[in-house]
Amino acid sequence: MSEKRVLVIGIDGATFKVIDPLIKDGCLPNIAQIMSKGVKGILNSTLPTVSPVAWTSFMTGKNPDKHQIFDFSSKIEGTYKFKMNSAKDRKATPFWMNLSENNRRVLVIGVTMTYPPDPVNGYMVSGLGAPPDVSIESCTHPSEFAKEIVNMFGEYRTVPKADLRKLSISDSEKRKYIRGIFDQIDYRVNLFKYMWQKERFDLSMVFFLDTDGISHYFWKYMDSSHKKYQKGIFSNAIYKVYEKIDCAIGELLTIIDDDTDVVIVSDHGFGCLNRVIFLNNWLESNGYLMFKDDSLSSMVFSRIKSLIKRRNPRLQKEIDWQKTKAFFSGTVGNIYINLKGRDPQGIVPSEKYDNLCDEISDNLLNLVDPETEERIVDRVYKKRELFPDEFIGRAPDLILSFRQGFSVVGEEIRLHHLSDKGEIIVDSNNWSGTHEPEGVFMACGKDIKKGETVQDANIIDVAPTLLYLLGSTIPESYDGQVLKYIFRTDFLKKNPISYIKDDDESHIDSEVYNEDENEKLRKQLRDLGYID
Repeated sequence: MSEKRVLVIGIDGATFKVIDPLIKDGCLPNIAQIMSKGVKGILNSTLPTVSPVAWTSFMTGKNPDKHQIFDFSSKIEGTYKFKMNSAKDRKATPFWMNLSENNRRVLVIGVTMTYPPDPVNGYMVSGLGAPPDVSIESCTHPSEFAKEIVNMFGEYRTVPKADLRKLSISDSEKRKYIRGIFDQIDYRVNLFKYMWQKERFDLSMVFFLDTDGISHYFWKYMDSSHKKYQKGIFSNAIYKVYEKIDCAIGELLTIIDDDTDVVIVSDHGFGCLNRVIFLNNWLESNGYLMFKDDSLSSMVFSRIKSLIKRRNPRLQKEIDWQKTKAFFSGTVGNIYINLKGRDPQGIVPSEKYDNLCDEISDNLLNLVDPETEERIVDRVYKKRELFPDEFIGRAPDLILSFRQGFSVVGEEIRLHHLSDKGEIIVDSNNWSGTHEPEGVFMACGKDIKKGETVQDANIIDVAPTLLYLLGSTIPESYDGQVLKYIFRTDFLKKNPISYIKDDDESHIDSEVYNEDENEKLRKQLRDLGYID
């Protein structure tokens, strides 16, 4: 068995758009060191380009059709309801379980979509996806590890407490959010260092989430090309978070040995967000969707129900399913056809399905911003274009990718800062940055080439590459491939790639979140800006 160890550092939303200028200015010495000693390049993300999908593809080596995670939430079969996804909803095995089954020791801290934690041969602490205020015992494996964490480091949180949706948010609240990010980074580094020095792990992974959040909310302070560019006290906010993570990486590099390879991965990149589209309003305006009349009595009744359930009361249009052909739901451009025989009040016959998808696609591709006359939608994918029929499962019928500067209003429910008055395209307010498909990949170690540029790499390639690096067999069911060209020739000759047949279709759905936890998680994602 190989004595090699691998340290994986996940940086959510990291992009060379930020990294390269900072390195040029000498501000990220530790990341620069890793790049100069090894390989670096673009890591292409998933479609849809959103964290729960991409990180699940990272950990399983499979495209979304096989692991069946297409957003933070998924449509419940035979209904129009959506439930929050958890690790129990993925239909594929993460690579750290393959290692665990081969008696390799594993440490995984804070990765998105790892709640509830996997029963690894070692330790796991869940990341984003764990309901706020849930017991820490339910976030850790083994559960008794929770007391050790709290005793050593205090309360564990997956994200800083924040609600940045309000336009009225003060500078002091913004500073508090940034301090919370720094505290999160310190917490995870200290926990990782403690565990690393406690025992030997073959695979270790530590995860930094908040490069994503800071980029969503503070991009307009950094990017002078942004429509609402605001030069001022927060112009360096994103840079400071990257620099803080670089310092954290420096701390990690001081404790690892020469037999430890280092891999840095992001799930997607980032870029400017100027304008957003209300997709359901667009569908309504083109005759594909019908809202019920919003009578005063029904709106008041909706508010009363929300208050009774202790939820934030929000006025929400209700869809008339018997007159609706297609609808949008989620945080990215996922459109569902109201298909007869599949959906409870479906009205689109199967023989008209393809023509309707083509018609909606053509109309979306011709949609332009009335302010600039720019096209908004880059591509519209039918699910069969992306996924084989046998793996379609819960996939949305149409998946949109947007041109730079555009995105959707997540779930299209009334926001404090963005009221829906029937508009189709409006300025984005609090969110000024959005996901782009080009993430980052870096790696260095004794068996990895120096100065090689990573090309045509996909996030699904990371899992097989890590298994190969650790001398483990690779499941044949993986969609990803080993990035062979990053390795030294002598290492490749001594270590032929070995595959193993695997049956990875035995996973079943199970309810993880109760109603209260489901709503708390939704609120957390709302506060972070991902949904309604």
